[in-house]
Amino acid sequence: MRPILLSLRFHQKSDTVKYWFFGILALLLVAFFILTATVYLGKNWYRESIRTKTEVREEILKEIKNENKAIYETEQVKQLEHNTTLMNKWMQKNPKDAEKFLKFKEGYESR
Repeated sequence: MRPILLSLRFHQKSDTVKYWFFGILALLLVAFFILTATVYLGKNWYRESIRTKTEVREEILKEIKNENKAIYETEQVKQLEHNTTLMNKWMQKNPKDAEKFLKFKEGYESR
């Protein structure tokens, strides 16, 4: 009688293991599909996000260009301001030479 009980217990345990095994496989399959969908949707969202930022940037640059304005590096603007300040100081110290320079500048710019 004992071998029959052992066989019955083993058979019950093997059915439980079989259900657990198929349950785990089903969960892994669902997890894989969820992971794949998440990666796919994430890549599409990121691609749209980058495209949108690029479009906005292009639109802003077109607006600036339409207003006859431009974007310059701050170092160039600082250098221009510095040169202008130096020229104004030089013109205050040398008024005769400054007049000649301004005439030359007007003639040069008229070309």
